[in-house]
Amino acid sequence: MEGDPFRLIEGMMICARAIGATRGYIYCRYEYPAAVRAMRLAIQKAREADLLECDDYPFDLEVVVGVALVYWMVYLRRSNQIAGTFSS
Repeated sequence: MEGDPFRLIEGMMICARAIGATRGYIYCRYEYPAAVRAMRLAIQKAREADLLECDDYPFDLEVVVGVALVYWMVYLRRSNQIAGTFSS
């Protein structure tokens, strides 16, 4: 993530296009602030250069920082971005 964040963005865009997603999430643990900064800066630069849209197919990315994957899944569920149920 820190070395070449644009490679991750490109890979996520390819996958999103293949499955029809218009939004992607990058989960980063809070112990890696340099990775969070690098990804957020790369996403900002990609937006400014209109690189997150391909053939009028919009795609947006968000970096989510947390302490555990469980909290991230709760965040996604509360924001109505994913469907399904999770055991408590």
